[in-house]
Amino acid sequence: MSKKGKHYNLIITAIAREMAAYIWAIAKEVVLTPVNPKLRLSRVPA
Repeated sequence: MSKKGKHYNLIITAIAREMAAYIWAIAKEVVLTPVNPKLRLSRVPA
């Protein structure tokens, strides 16, 4: 994009927008199940 003369801030904004959309799409696909704190093996996720 920079070789085509686009402004630096426009490029950064476009990349950030794509990254946000990618993270949003992953979040929509992941299904979290409830975990009983007394039965879990570790306090910190692996």
